[in-house]
Amino acid sequence: MADPLLDAAGLTFRYSASSAAALDGVTLRLAPGESMAVLGPLGSGTSTLCRAAAGMLVDHGQFSGELRASPAGLLGDDPEAQLTGMGSTVWDEVLLPARLTGLNLEAAAHQALALLDQLGLTELTHGPVFELSGGQRQLTALASLLVMGRKLLVLDQPGLSLDATARSTLRRVLAQHCAEGGAVLVAGHQHD
Repeated sequence: MADPLLDAAGLTFRYSASSAAALDGVTLRLAPGESMAVLGPLGSGTSTLCRAAAGMLVDHGQFSGELRASPAGLLGDDPEAQLTGMGSTVWDEVLLPARLTGLNLEAAAHQALALLDQLGLTELTHGPVFELSGGQRQLTALASLLVMGRKLLVLDQPGLSLDATARSTLRRVLAQHCAEGGAVLVAGHQHD
């Protein structure tokens, strides 16, 4: 059995400015090839769980319990905040993480073309980022995460800005990511 990409046992987290725990005794394990959805109402800690799994809460409060996670790609719930703002076109935005992290650009460009096609964004490849809809921004941000090659994807309400067709595309791409040895944690408030 492969080592898990995300492993939490009795995970509790309390934000510095709060006396109440945002996460309390969370236990979950996510191995390569697996996906998991964690659903709950607003304020139930789903976004906090995503940020914790992506390693983004280290300086924001106090942890107890155990949390081990592979380097994760985090896709948040706000399409406007997903993109860096440093790329003027979809192509620039998708390849920017590869450039910044020193990945092989030829291989990243090949993968980016395939991802943009799978996500239905091929026609927008050279279009300006500022003209994208919220859903198109969300899918562009996902493509840039996948180009980075992160095995663990953590998605906070990824379908919020997507129509039914785009949500179906998202499910297909995430299933393929898992089939290739990745893992996906999805958190949110909607059941579809």
